[in-house]
Amino acid sequence: MKHFLLSWYGITDLNASLGVEELGGPVLAALRTGEFTDALILAYTDPSKDTAALDDARRTSLEAVASLRAQQAVIPRTTALACTDAFANSSAGHAHYETWLRSKLEDLGSSARISIMPRTLSHLNDSKAIYDAAVEALATVMKSDPGSKITFYISPGTPVMAFTWAFVAALNPDQHIAVLACPDFRKPPEPIALPYDLFTKPTRPAQVPIDHGDGSFDAVFHLFGEQRLPSVFAIRQFRCHKHIFLTTSTYPSAVMKSTMANPGQWEEILVDAFDPLTVRAAILKRAADLPAGARLGFNLTGGTKLMFAGAIAACRRVGGVPFYFETHGNSMMFLDDYSHVPMAGISRVDDFVKIMGYKINEPGRWPDQPQRESRRALTKALWEHRRDIAKLYGALSEYNDDRRGYVNQFVEKKGKVSAELFSNGDAEVSLGQKKFEIPGCYDLARYLCGGWLEEFVYMLLEESLKAGRIQDLRIGMELLWGDAKTTHLEDTAQEFDVTLTDGKRLTIIECKAGGVWNEDLYRLANSMRHYGGIQANGVLVAAFRPPAAVLKRVKAMMPNLRVLSDDQVPARLLEAALD
Repeated sequence: MKHFLLSWYGITDLNASLGVEELGGPVLAALRTGEFTDALILAYTDPSKDTAALDDARRTSLEAVASLRAQQAVIPRTTALACTDAFANSSAGHAHYETWLRSKLEDLGSSARISIMPRTLSHLNDSKAIYDAAVEALATVMKSDPGSKITFYISPGTPVMAFTWAFVAALNPDQHIAVLACPDFRKPPEPIALPYDLFTKPTRPAQVPIDHGDGSFDAVFHLFGEQRLPSVFAIRQFRCHKHIFLTTSTYPSAVMKSTMANPGQWEEILVDAFDPLTVRAAILKRAADLPAGARLGFNLTGGTKLMFAGAIAACRRVGGVPFYFETHGNSMMFLDDYSHVPMAGISRVDDFVKIMGYKINEPGRWPDQPQRESRRALTKALWEHRRDIAKLYGALSEYNDDRRGYVNQFVEKKGKVSAELFSNGDAEVSLGQKKFEIPGCYDLARYLCGGWLEEFVYMLLEESLKAGRIQDLRIGMELLWGDAKTTHLEDTAQEFDVTLTDGKRLTIIECKAGGVWNEDLYRLANSMRHYGGIQANGVLVAAFRPPAAVLKRVKAMMPNLRVLSDDQVPARLLEAALD
C-alpha cells in the first residue's frame, strides 16, 4: 500500500537546500524515516516574486553561501538572509528545493516519489487559498490512489497552514488521516493524537446552524507564547468574564492584566508547549469547573502548533467557538465555518508597550510641548533647507541637553542659517531671507539638531489621524523599565521618535536628520520585533539618501522595514507606515 506524506515546505526546508541550514529541515526529516512511498509537497508562491530564472542576484547569493560553507566559515546573518530572500516563495526557489530534496533522497537510497505543488497565496496567511490548496492536495491523492494511507505533516509552514491540515482531517474522518509533528527536526517526527479527538462529534448538533452569538463569552482560552498581541486582540474583540491563558514558565501571562478592565478576569494554566495531550487535558479539566452551559471561546492565534493541536481537540469536545486573528486582512476568522468578521484591533499605542512590561513616562502627545505648534512654519521650512541646517549640527550639539526645562543662551550662524536662543527661552531662526520667531523654545538646540524632522514627520501623518486611517499617533514617547521607581532619565528604557497604530499593528518611525549607519537599522529592527511583534512595521526616515550598501542591507534584514529619504518622505510616508 502506498503511504502519502502531505505537507507544505517552509523556510527552514529552503534554507537547508541553500546551505544556510545544516540539519536538513523538517520535510527531509520525515522522508528519512522510510515510512512514505510518496510525498505531495505544497509550495507557497508569492506573485510579486514569482520568477523561475536563476538570475545574477540569486546565483551570486548562492555562490557566496557555498563558498563560506566550503571554508567551514560562519555564514553572516546578512548573507544568509539575502540568499533566503532571493529564493523564498518563488518558482526558482521551488525548483532549487525540489532538485536538492531529490538528490538527498537518492543519497539515502530512498525510492520515495516527490511531487511539488506550487500554490499562489495573496499573502503568507491567505487562509482561503491555504484551505483550498490542502483540500485539492487531498483530493489529488484520493483520486490517483484510492485507499492509500495518508499522513498530514503540520510542522513545516505557518500556524494557519497547520490548523488547516487539522480541519481538513476532521472533515474527512473516513480517510483515517494520521498527523505528524516534529518539534526538533534533528529527530524523526512524532505522531500526535490530534485526529482521534477531532473525529469526535462536537456537542453542538450538526443540523443546528453555527451561531457565533453576540460577541460575549463566559470564558476565553488563549494560547500564549512569545507573541502577546493575539491575546490583546481577543480581549478587545469580545466581552468576557474570564481570560484563561495556556502558557509555559518561559512566557508568564500576568502582564496581560494591564489590558483588562478588571485584573480578576485573568487566570493562567502552565502546560507543556510540545505535548498536545496535556494541553487538551488541562483545558478539559478547567472547563469542567465552569458553570454548565458556559459559552467558551478559544483564541488559537498564539502558542505552538502542538498547543493548537491539543486546544482544537478540547474545543470540539466542549462545543467551544475557535477563532484566529489575521492581521494582514484586518479580520478575525471563526475556525468552525471559516467566516470572517472585522477585527476590533488595538486603538492606542500604549497597549502595545504595556504588554511588554514597560511604564510610560512621556505619553508623546503633540500638545505636551506648546512650542511645537508655534514653529510649524519653521519645521516645514527646515525640510526645504535641510542641507543648510545640517551645517550647524556640529556647533549646536554642545548646547543640546535633554534635561527638562534646560535653557542655554547662544548664537550660531553659518551660511544662510542663523539661530539665536535668548535668556528668556525665546528663539529666532533665519533661513535665507525668512525669519522665524518662536516663544518659549527652550529646546532649540535639540530641535535644530534633529527634532525638527520628527515634528515634520508627525505633521505629514496628522491628517490621516484626523481622517481615521491612523488610530493613534505619538511623538517623543518615552518608556521606563517596569520596575522603575523614579522618572529620572537614567531609568528611560526606550524613546521613540514617532509611533503610530492603524488598530492592528504598531509602526515605529526612526528619524535621522544626519547620516544613517548600520547600527540605526539594527536598533530599529530590534525595536520592531520587541515592541510590535512579527507584524510590526518600521520606517527609517532620512533627511539625506543613505549609502547604497545600507539600503541593500535593509532589504535583506526585514521585508516590513522601509527607508525613505529626500522626496520619498512626503510622497510615500503614509504608504510605508501602513503597508
